[in-house]
Amino acid sequence: MFLDNSDENLRKFEKSARNMHSLARYSRANQINKEWIEKYLNEAHSFGLSSIRAHFNVIAWSDDPHELKHLKNDTGSALALMECKPRHNTVDVATLYWAAMPGNAGDFPSEESFYTFIEPALCFFTEETITKVRHRLSASRWRTGSPASPYI
Repeated sequence: MFLDNSDENLRKFEKSARNMHSLARYSRANQINKEWIEKYLNEAHSFGLSSIRAHFNVIAWSDDPHELKHLKNDTGSALALMECKPRHNTVDVATLYWAAMPGNAGDFPSEESFYTFIEPALCFFTEETITKVRHRLSASRWRTGSPASPYI
C-alpha cells in the first residue's frame, strides 16, 4: 500500500472528472469513466476515506510441475470471486520482486498500482496460509522498518 497525499489524489480525481464531463458527449467511455470517478469521490467525501494506491501479490506454488496449471486457474478463480482482475506476471516479475523490498518503494512501477481506500485494501491482508492436499496458497506482505517510508 502506498500512502500518498489523499487530498492531492482527490484533487486529481476532481480535475479528471471535470475533463471527462467535458469529453462525455464525444464518447460513451468518457461518460462511464466520469460516473466511476464521481462514485469514487462521493465515497471519499461522504465517509471521510483516505485515497491510497495499492498493489497486491499472491504467491502460489506446488512441488509438482503438472499441478501448476491447475493451481494458476484455481488462484485466478478465487480472485475473480472477489471481483478482482487477476494478472499473471511473466515479464516484470523481477522488477516487482525487488521493488517490494523494504526501502525500494520508489522503484515500484506506478502502472502496477490502483487507487482504493485503506479499509478495503486491508481486507487483502489475511496473513493466513491455506493448506490443501493438492495446493498451498499463501499471501505475503512486506513492511518497512522506517516510519517515514510511504510503502507498507
